[in-house]
Amino acid sequence: MEYGRKKVTWLELNKAAHYLATRFWIGIFISTCSIFFSSWFKYIVLYLGIIVDIFIPLFGRKYLVKHPVNTTHLLESFGLLTLILFGESIISILSVLHPQLGNWKAIGYSVLSFSLIISFWWQYFDNLEKNR
Repeated sequence: MEYGRKKVTWLELNKAAHYLATRFWIGIFISTCSIFFSSWFKYIVLYLGIIVDIFIPLFGRKYLVKHPVNTTHLLESFGLLTLILFGESIISILSVLHPQLGNWKAIGYSVLSFSLIISFWWQYFDNLEKNR
């Protein structure tokens, strides 16, 4: 299998996948333990699990440095995530706001929120085309 420009065997890919699959469970377990707390301490436990998940790829560089990131796939995934987030934000604005006849504050807030989302969308795709 050719991965980028370098020939990579399935065994090497499996080592990296096995490393990530077995180590990410640590952060998932720590974050899941946060549901057993009811005070502000649950947020500390939750964020501790997220921090562990952030540092796991850094500790496993000897497995992951052999496999370069497929940037075209990463950009496509990021673009799909952006579209989903924009769609969800529009739906949440429409579900939360119920403007009444003559309620100009709610109508103005709806128009401002929608224009802000559209401007984010515009900036994202405008900058994406410049960077390709």
